[in-house]
Amino acid sequence: MLVPRLTGRFGPGVLSMMTVFALAACGGGGSTPAATRTSIETLPSGKSLPTVTYDSTNDSISLSNGTNLTRDTKVDLGDFHAYTDGSNSFYWRDASASGALWAGFGSVTDNGSQVAGVEFHRNGSANIPSSGTASYSGAYGGIITDQSGNLNGNGAVSGSVALQADFGAATVNGSITNRNFYGNADTSTPTATLGDLSLSGGAIDGNGFFKGTATGGAATTFTDTTSQGIFTGEFGGATGNEAVGAVQINHTTSAGTFVETGAFVAKQ
Repeated sequence: MLVPRLTGRFGPGVLSMMTVFALAACGGGGSTPAATRTSIETLPSGKSLPTVTYDSTNDSISLSNGTNLTRDTKVDLGDFHAYTDGSNSFYWRDASASGALWAGFGSVTDNGSQVAGVEFHRNGSANIPSSGTASYSGAYGGIITDQSGNLNGNGAVSGSVALQADFGAATVNGSITNRNFYGNADTSTPTATLGDLSLSGGAIDGNGFFKGTATGGAATTFTDTTSQGIFTGEFGGATGNEAVGAVQINHTTSAGTFVETGAFVAKQ
């Protein structure tokens, strides 16, 4: 099996806090479309996450299927805040410093079945550089489920993301390091470490979206037969100085295939 089994009061929880940043010169660029919502590779196949509405006044979340989620600080990890219905629906959310970008992931009950997925959003337009390079760093968090999107018996992951963008060449690459696995209801202490994820071959389009290949990330106590997936995201902020995105990777072991679904928020 990829990871130790989870015991405790929740299916897995997850996440980390934003780290700091490095900056390189960027050239001017153009304005992107006003707003986006991107949801990737939800589980099981053919399902999608309900629409998430965040209430900043009450610090709560409502789903389009009528489920209401409230804060559960016991399963927070850094800047990714946890929300739950007290039963089988869990969702984690983080936003960029400007508030222009946010990302969320989780596993929620929808029409009697579990749906796991990750999404990222850009609010308003953004000016994406057309030349120059920039480095971004921040927080990563995710969940590990079976192929049906079930959290129970699996766990949560935290880490640090670093991206290097070349806007002139329209490429982005990076890594997710310092990856810890949490297999208990208490997310204050990791129960295992995971290998680094390599993010490579990312191509940036004219709207500031990017997509590439994610590899690696195996548990140090297990040997993966294969471990490969995708990373995707977009740049935002007043000068393209922030980034948000998602990762999904299949870890195939002799015990079966486990799916890691996560998000990152980063800035220069």
